[in-house]
Amino acid sequence: MSTLESIFKKWNENSEKTELASERIELKILDELKAAQTIANKTTEAAYKDAEKAEKLYQSVNATNKKRQAEIEQLYEETRKRYQDARDAAKDLGLDVPKEWDVAIDNLNFATTNVPVSNIGEIFPL
Repeated sequence: MSTLESIFKKWNENSEKTELASERIELKILDELKAAQTIANKTTEAAYKDAEKAEKLYQSVNATNKKRQAEIEQLYEETRKRYQDARDAAKDLGLDVPKEWDVAIDNLNFATTNVPVSNIGEIFPL
């Protein structure tokens, strides 16, 4: 066998090994990509489940707080009427209205806007 034939024979042997190694690398990368996609899908699914739970809790708490806010607003309106009547009566009698009355009604009014409620429909667009 000539030197040239010997070189070509060795080169062909190495070429086959290189092709097999390349195919193995390609298969390994494909396996890694599929595994990463599986992990990403599971993580996304868990995130959606958590978001759904949070959305349900948000809707429930927000509805309850809107009722609470309505109760406080009704209490304020009833109290404000009594406050105004007492204020008018004091003035009719020539009495000074205590500053504390004004502060108290202002604080009650503030409470009507201090309940955490939201007017957005949802927190997660699911």
